[in-house]
Amino acid sequence: YQRRVRGEQRITMESKFTRVLQSYQEWLRDSPEMSEAVAAVKALVQVIKVSEATTMMGLQAELKNVAESLRNVSNSTAVSSGSELFLRFVTRTSLSSDATVEFSTSKKTLIDRGERFLQIAEKSRQKIGQLSERFIQDRMVVLTHGFSRVVFGSVNPSSRKEQKLLCLRD
Repeated sequence: YQRRVRGEQRITMESKFTRVLQSYQEWLRDSPEMSEAVAAVKALVQVIKVSEATTMMGLQAELKNVAESLRNVSNSTAVSSGSELFLRFVTRTSLSSDATVEFSTSKKTLIDRGERFLQIAEKSRQKIGQLSERFIQDRMVVLTHGFSRVVFGSVNPSSRKEQKLLCLRD
């Protein structure tokens, strides 16, 4: 009987994570301006929210499993590096030196850290664009290799100032 119960719980958890992966794909489809890395981080925050883990080790294992699944779905360096950076940011320090703090409290702290990380990541592209404005001059030619939302964010503010800018892309 216990095996059956555990098996049912595992199916429930896997279906929750499947929903997280589906949400990741929907976010990318519905928000073309969202980077794969930001969508992956958003998915990992969702994992923390739906996780039924009762220990930090259990939660970390779930996060690592979903991060690996995201890498398999995307096969993108951005997803891989974004996931790793997020996992280090969220779990970088012990949550509490007080052993009496319940895991649910620690989990809320992790969710807050994850949402803060998302805010920082989402604003970074805009901030880089603002900081790069002084480097882009009128009639400048910018050659880029591939497509980068960060580079586009950097040159786009210049075009709004009515400067003439030619961007070449490989």
